[in-house]
Parts: sequence; C-alpha cells; structure tokens
Amino acid sequence: MSDYLSDSSTAGDSSTSWTLRRRNCAACFFMGQLTQQLAALNIPPLHATESTPAEDKTIHARLFALASTATWFIAEFDVEEQVALGFVDLGDPTCAEWGYISVAALESLRWLGVPRVEFDVHFTPIRFTDLK
Repeated sequence: MSDYLSDSSTAGDSSTSWTLRRRNCAACFFMGQLTQQLAALNIPPLHATESTPAEDKTIHARLFALASTATWFIAEFDVEEQVALGFVDLGDPTCAEWGYISVAALESLRWLGVPRVEFDVHFTPIRFTDLK
C-alpha cells in the first residue's frame, strides 16, 4: 500500500492528508532491459544453430531469478519477437530442458517491486557441455 500513498499536505497547513495515487514505480525503468542486454550481444538468431547438437551449442548469456535457483541459458535470440532458445533449469535438474523462452514474459516478472529476472553481466560464452 505504501507504493500508492502520497503526502498531499500543503505549505502552511499543519495537517497531513494522504491520497491514493498510482506511483511511478522505479522498477518501470527496467522494463525492456533484458531484451536490450541480449540484443547487445552477438547471439545467433532463432533456428541458426538447428544443425548443431544441443551439447555443442554455445551459450551466450545467463539469466537468473532473484531469490530462486531458476536459471536460463540463452543460445539463440530474436530481438523483434523477444523470444530466445535456451536451456531452462527452474531448480529441479530432472525437469530442466531446452525450449523457447519469452523474454518479454521474464521482463514482466517482479519481486518486491524490482525485476525478478536479471542478466548475468559476468557470464562469458561457453559450450553447453562445459557448463556442467
């Protein structure tokens, strides 16, 4: 509720009244950040590495969720569609798999008002088999 409260007291008035309004959320600044960060990398477009076996694909980026073990390893990316191909591990290795990822959906996730999914700025491209 504090995100929506505003002190609307006027100068010279000792009373303070609170009004409900929609606050400009600081997290809105981060909308589109994952797409921008992925677009800045030299990631092959979707289907460009179809003939490459999964274990030999190059992972170009790592995304991770705050307060979670969820991790997305990106091998291909389409900036216009905001869709990536990658390996997803949501915390249970028996359910981890390759698939298509909606980057727009990841960008929309919030945790305590901040983006839930972040781009690993320290990650360097690596073959998928070398991740393990």
